[in-house]
Amino acid sequence: MGKLRQAKRTATPLEEGQALDQDGNPTTDAGEAAILLPLGGAKGSGLSLLIECMTSLVTANPILAEALERTALGARHRQNGAVIALDLAKFVDPAEFRRQAGRLARAIKGLPPQPGMEILLPGERGARIAEQRRRDGVPVPDAVLEELRNLIKEPS
Repeated sequence: MGKLRQAKRTATPLEEGQALDQDGNPTTDAGEAAILLPLGGAKGSGLSLLIECMTSLVTANPILAEALERTALGARHRQNGAVIALDLAKFVDPAEFRRQAGRLARAIKGLPPQPGMEILLPGERGARIAEQRRRDGVPVPDAVLEELRNLIKEPS
């Protein structure tokens, strides 16, 4: 949703496969986007549904159904969250878990990547972006900067 709003503000096209228009046709025009598509296709959709059930329905704060019943892109953004705490020691020795997690990460990173692509584990891209922004600053599109400047000028 954040990427869509950013694309609307800056008149930047969306990536292919990111959204559909109100008639269900694929679109890269952020202004025409009416339905956001799930990351990861059908499997990503299933995972998203599982997470919705775990974080929204368990907390008695349904978000997805309400968003789908209304115009999702015009609705106010809401969030939920759930914390699941596991005592690893009840299942496995924590040191063994860390060893196996490291082994799994090395095995995944050792897979042959697709041409021109690097295999990244969760958090790696974000860590790189954070480091780059610490070094170079946070890029702000001109349209967003103008919006912020206008907010500063408004009387309280």
